[in-house]
Amino acid sequence: MLDPEQLTFAQWFWIVFAMVLAVMFICRCIDLNSPDEPIGFAPRELARAETAWA
Repeated sequence: MLDPEQLTFAQWFWIVFAMVLAVMFICRCIDLNSPDEPIGFAPRELARAETAWA
């Protein structure tokens, strides 16, 4: 088991970095597999953005 008092800063960095990446990957998978359109690709938002520049 990892002893938190024995870990170096670099080891803590990689552990936290891996945890953040895992959470981001899980959130992205949930977003892409949602029954509605994925949040990042909602056509309503794209249409609104295109008309704002015109």
